[in-house]
Amino acid sequence: MTVVDETVEWMCGVCRYVYVAQAGDPKGNILPGKPFEDLPDDWLCPVCGVGKEKFFDV
Repeated sequence: MTVVDETVEWMCGVCRYVYVAQAGDPKGNILPGKPFEDLPDDWLCPVCGVGKEKFFDV
């Protein structure tokens, strides 16, 4: 079983938006506590609209 560290933040490489699992993404209907790895493949940055592939962990 893989344990996901929900304290890891993911930053958009385009606009520098930071996804924090504890906060989720209310604008994108993502509930708090959802790890970045579990976001839908079609999830987009709520600020600039790029896909998950443009994010990196910080």
